[in-house]
Parts: sequence; structure tokens; C-alpha cells
Amino acid sequence: MLEHHYRELRLRGKNNTKRKLVLEFMDEKYDLLAEFIMSDLSQFRDEFEQELDAVLNGELDKSDIRGNRCHLAIFPYYVIVYDDLAEDGVGQWCQADMDDFLDIIEEWDQKSEELREREEQVS
Repeated sequence: MLEHHYRELRLRGKNNTKRKLVLEFMDEKYDLLAEFIMSDLSQFRDEFEQELDAVLNGELDKSDIRGNRCHLAIFPYYVIVYDDLAEDGVGQWCQADMDDFLDIIEEWDQKSEELREREEQVS
């Protein structure tokens, strides 16, 4: 699996404190993958899962899905994440093996749920 770790940020407001989960890869070339997971995945989860399932089930050879920040190209054995906010129109991109990608998504979901449960206990 791609080497990574998680951090929790505490965002202090006037009347409350909120925690945010941050995913960081040891290799900076995967920073864009972290951006996709932390931002676009949560906003476009249903669309993403439909496209991913269609490719993994052989209904599509390839699929593309755009979020607010990233463009994800899904292939049966790997994904490519592109930076849609790049000034030069090309931007950064990274490629991840599908197994690693799915493992990290599953782990992200688990860590996010653990954080939500801790937040609920504090409230």
C-alpha cells in the first residue's frame, strides 16, 4: 500500500471546536490523491461509486468523473487523478494501483467514522 498517515486538525471557532481528518502520503507525488479523497470524494460519493462499479464490473472500459478540484480517470487496474485547478490547463496528476486506491478509500471511511463517533461522544 502507498505509505501514508493521518492527522487530526482542530479548527477552533468562536463557540466550538471541530476536528478535521487529514490524509498525508509520504511521497508528495500522491498529494493530489489525498486532495481528491479529502474533498471531492465526500461531495460526489454516489456518482463516484456508480462510475467505479461500472468499470470494475466490466460495463465500461474507462470512466471519468470530475469533482470541484480533481478529475478522476478510472480504469480497471488503476486510477489517475488530475488537478482541474491548474493554471496551465494540465497541472499535476498521479496514478495509483486500483487495489491501493480501494484500500485507502476504505481506510479513509473507517478513520472518518471513528472521528465522527468521537465528536458525537464529546458533544
